[in-house]
Amino acid sequence: ENLGISGDSTGGVLNRTNSIYNLKPSKVFIMIGTNDLSYGLNKEIIVSNYVQIIKEIKKNSTKTEIFVQSILPINEEIIKSNGIGRSEKNEDVVSLNRTLKENATQLGVKYINLYDLFTKNNKLNEAYTIDGVHLDWQGYSIWKQAIEKYVTAQ
Repeated sequence: ENLGISGDSTGGVLNRTNSIYNLKPSKVFIMIGTNDLSYGLNKEIIVSNYVQIIKEIKKNSTKTEIFVQSILPINEEIIKSNGIGRSEKNEDVVSLNRTLKENATQLGVKYINLYDLFTKNNKLNEAYTIDGVHLDWQGYSIWKQAIEKYVTAQ
């Protein structure tokens, strides 16, 4: 079941964690944080929310396998050319991903690095995006291929 909501934040997911663990899913794939960065939330708050989300799921759905997916790069040039008002920077994404990976390891959950698959010249590859932030069909196809083995593994 997809519980993603457009424009959502780590705080929004944290507030709805019970809707995740009440389902007792076998696997949960988490990718959230780009909007937090755009909203100006600092990394410590984003990471704290992530840690709380993971701990809540682990505590209340003990058999659920959790996967933290890296946040994808953005393409600031395309964003600006489209007149989209966003404030995140790729260096913020890289820094947050590094910390998410460290925390995932400490919490015993799998970290999936998607960032590198979508990066060209240190930004989101223009071939995979519709607006510099969101993926196009080709980008979603790459994402699907990258996580498919985790989804289907028993």
